Amino acid sequence: PIHSAIVNLLQPHERPLLTLEVTNDGAADRTLRVAVAVDRYSDEAADTLPVGAESSQTVDYLPPFDVERIATLNELTKAQARIRVDDLDADRTLWEKTLPLHLLALNSAPLGARDPASGDYVDQTRYLGAFVTPNDPEIDAFIAQAPDFLPEGESFAGYKGSVTAQVQALYDALSERGTQYVDSTLDFNPDAVAQATQRVRLPKQALTAKLANCLDGTLLFASLLERVKIEPALVIIPGHALVAWATTEGGTRWRYLETTE
Repeated sequence: PIHSAIVNLLQPHERPLLTLEVTNDGAADRTLRVAVAVDRYSDEAADTLPVGAESSQTVDYLPPFDVERIATLNELTKAQARIRVDDLDADRTLWEKTLPLHLLALNSAPLGARDPASGDYVDQTRYLGAFVTPNDPEIDAFIAQAPDFLPEGESFAGYKGSVTAQVQALYDALSERGTQYVDSTLDFNPDAVAQATQRVRLPKQALTAKLANCLDGTLLFASLLERVKIEPALVIIPGHALVAWATTEGGTRWRYLETTE
């Protein structure tokens, strides 16, 4: 299954959608056009390949997905990848095939996966940063109300002001809002044996619902920190998540917050 939320952050040579091997068994060189697309959800990725006589080429493909179409994926969705190989010399289609696949919901977060080639477990938690959304209008609306919780004379000025006072104000504003902890992590993934995923509430959803688990709260608070120009970090440990922030601009000293308390 494809992680819709991060698919456009992946690199074809690292995480291809598919790998195609093209072999020319003939005695003459051939020029082929290979095109790959996910129907309805991506643009076409295409290459013109000169394939020498009695030789092979292996090419990785990850077509660019349409951002607006991906944004509509609120649940697990079936799709298909279409592959087409044309012989440009003979002006004809040599081969065409469709492969079924699943697109995971936009709020399905990747935790790890088995590499299909090596069988090794690959940690994917570094992609959780894609769920930090400081520029969402809901974040702006919340920040506009939070100055009431700042000490007199302070403002949300990032490292130009008191970092501790700003972090405390954001925490107090969330507490006043009545945000509650809820233990909800279940994600519907048809290949859960090979992929570890977790359903998350996006920061705007956590604000609206006033509900968050540890990862939801961490993503929300990181979004708020980044919006006020304080550098956040996501701290992922087995079974739990924390938010951290640099105490000085570009600094290496960090402080940490448990968002579930």
